[in-house]
Amino acid sequence: MPLAAVDPVTKASQAPRPCLTMLCCAGANESYEESAEREIEEEMGVRNVQLQKCFDFYHADDISRVWGRLFSCTYDGSFRLDPEEVESGDFMSVKVILHSFIN
Repeated sequence: MPLAAVDPVTKASQAPRPCLTMLCCAGANESYEESAEREIEEEMGVRNVQLQKCFDFYHADDISRVWGRLFSCTYDGSFRLDPEEVESGDFMSVKVILHSFIN
């Protein structure tokens, strides 16, 4: 089964909605690429990977509005989840991810 995503869950103290799954890494005042490279290293311990742009998106709800960019990469190593940034992580198939956000 291919790896679809590492799913970091932001700690409740940092999340706009505690206990919700966060599928993104974000930063301000930097390019999407710079933010993605910095955040995957800080939060998951992943570095020296070639990020590939998938698409840009916009999401809005009653709490936030986000312009974002989805990247993918191939990584063959261990993950080091920073306990100050990430509470837990999990592997999820694309089907599971889509089902959880569409339904």
